[in-house]
Amino acid sequence: MRLSLEVLPTKLLGSGTSSLTTSLLALVPRGTRVYLPSLPGDAPAAMGAALAHLHASAPHVEPVPHIAASRVPSEAELLRRLDSWQEACSNQLSEVLVVRGDEGAHDTAAHGNPASPRPSGGPFATTLDLLESGALARRGVETVGLCGHPEGIGATVSTGEGIVHLKGKTGVGTR
Repeated sequence: MRLSLEVLPTKLLGSGTSSLTTSLLALVPRGTRVYLPSLPGDAPAAMGAALAHLHASAPHVEPVPHIAASRVPSEAELLRRLDSWQEACSNQLSEVLVVRGDEGAHDTAAHGNPASPRPSGGPFATTLDLLESGALARRGVETVGLCGHPEGIGATVSTGEGIVHLKGKTGVGTR
């Protein structure tokens, strides 16, 4: 059985929680995927620092950083981040999880309102835009996880449109 868990990059790096989190990660089996979400308020450097911390203190786990497509300001910045993440992981980062990155998605539970995407002005309005850029493959990423949040998508995409989007995303991997 293969396990996965999610840890906030800020919890890996925060004072007082870092040693506890590292101690807990020592207990998980080799090959456990540790997903690192990219939240709107996180500093851009937090992900790289979290990846470096995981690589040094828990080398038996497989880090999986999230990329919020709509919050990436440019393809050049995406490539810079991926280069930085590869450096933090000694060029062993092979998997990411790509989300659209709705700004309000994390406020939904608190407010009961569906999230709506807020364009960043960057080149990737959707995960498909980011996947079709080819940037991930150019930087050594072999596996891409996708996810959907009904609270964000349900307000803006019909079921039929969702199926079209999913077919497009899965088709990128076969090209």
